[in-house]
Amino acid sequence: MDNARNHLGVGRVGRVRQGDTRYRAPSEIRDGSLSGDGLARSCFHPAARARGSAFGAALASSWRDRLHYGRVIFREQAAALRSFYLAPLRSHRDELPFCSGANLRDLIGAGRLRSDSGARAVGQVCRRSGLIDMLPIEHDDPVNAKILAISEDKIEGFVREPFEEIANRSGVDVDVVMARIAAMLRAGTIRRVRQTLLATNLAEGALVAWKVSEEKIDPGFDWMFQRDPFSGHVVLRSTDTASAGSDYKLWTTVKVPRGFSLEAHCELLAKKVGADRFRVMPAKGIFTLGVGHVRRKTIEPGTKADQPSKMIPVQVVNLSEREWSVLLALKREFSPEEIKPSPWLARANEAGVQLEEFFRVAEELNARKIIGRFSTFLEHVKPSAGGVRVTRFNALFHWAVAHGREIEAGGEVGRHHILTHCYWREAGPEFKNVNIMAVAHGTDKQLLLDHKAAIDRHLHASGIPVSYTNVFWGGRSEIKPSEISPHIYRDWLARQ
Repeated sequence: MDNARNHLGVGRVGRVRQGDTRYRAPSEIRDGSLSGDGLARSCFHPAARARGSAFGAALASSWRDRLHYGRVIFREQAAALRSFYLAPLRSHRDELPFCSGANLRDLIGAGRLRSDSGARAVGQVCRRSGLIDMLPIEHDDPVNAKILAISEDKIEGFVREPFEEIANRSGVDVDVVMARIAAMLRAGTIRRVRQTLLATNLAEGALVAWKVSEEKIDPGFDWMFQRDPFSGHVVLRSTDTASAGSDYKLWTTVKVPRGFSLEAHCELLAKKVGADRFRVMPAKGIFTLGVGHVRRKTIEPGTKADQPSKMIPVQVVNLSEREWSVLLALKREFSPEEIKPSPWLARANEAGVQLEEFFRVAEELNARKIIGRFSTFLEHVKPSAGGVRVTRFNALFHWAVAHGREIEAGGEVGRHHILTHCYWREAGPEFKNVNIMAVAHGTDKQLLLDHKAAIDRHLHASGIPVSYTNVFWGGRSEIKPSEISPHIYRDWLARQ
């Protein structure tokens, strides 16, 4: 920030020419996000919104639009400004995306903005200095990193006050935790906040590899991502050399609610996208599941748990109508406005039950191994608004081990801390009968290969022979939660 200020100058308030200022329309009052052209919803001179940056034109001319006391509103891709994003101004129930100095002073004077330090939240206003604070939104900001190291995948099961739990375990004040998570979610650094489920226990699911001709692969990718709510991860994968299964380039996760056929669903998808062949690989056991990208950044190859991972068996369970009502409300993604204390109260109302009944059902589902974790999912495929990437490479590791040793091998592979997923899946002869699969992410391809080499050495040292191994690298990728509701599936199927 100091670098930015030195570059821009530290003069006090620049006068805003009211005749050239565009004020917000009423429909924009509750819009808490930044548009692609920076601060198009701000009270700014039009020249300052050129070239996708609220300050881009100002750098090229003498005109500078400032807020009072020298704080500049901008969304600029320059390195010095990359770590900052102006969070929305929060005033009781009002969300004011941005406002000029005059408007801000009017609101403070009218008492509509709470200025005491204990009440300040996202986009705080400091009454004495008249500044709008900017919250860092990159994952590598020190405070954000402390929060994310817990919130990504360390809140296991169902927790009544998840944000308090993140605060307690990260050592960051709960108000700061909520403000930072909300700001990162608005900025797109966090792509979603939600209670995850062990959906393999709720719906028949599988990893599916699709053989699709080159001219059909991109339209097929789009169809899977945009038009099939039961396809979750949609990824284009490739290998470094031609090898078993390397002509299967489109990979998806698919879940179909109980009472419907996974095979029939894949046959329908194959017709829709023109796939030549597909291979369905359901999980027979889960050894690792948790995408903590921030805490994995500094892991050395070979780092592992003291004991092998325990396999979680996959078994589909039955739910009552009330349990489904609670579950569907529980798993819905949180909006930035829902990042607040007692987040489950509104979800209980949505499910049509009292809060204590909601807690009871959720905790029973948790005891039945249906609940996964409360998680903030980083955008790890695309760069953030500031151009920062969480990861660059996504590696799907394959191993073929002897029949009867899958659980032992999966436990030894899954204990390695670099892995975000590890499963027992039967891939069949197209992939040389690999049966242990794992996923790792990173910013350095060679480092990921070093991690794999360390796992290979560990398997050898453990006396587990591997007849074949391979790596499939992820390219274009889109991720969304798979739907699991039988009612939603029935309606979708009727439209096909």
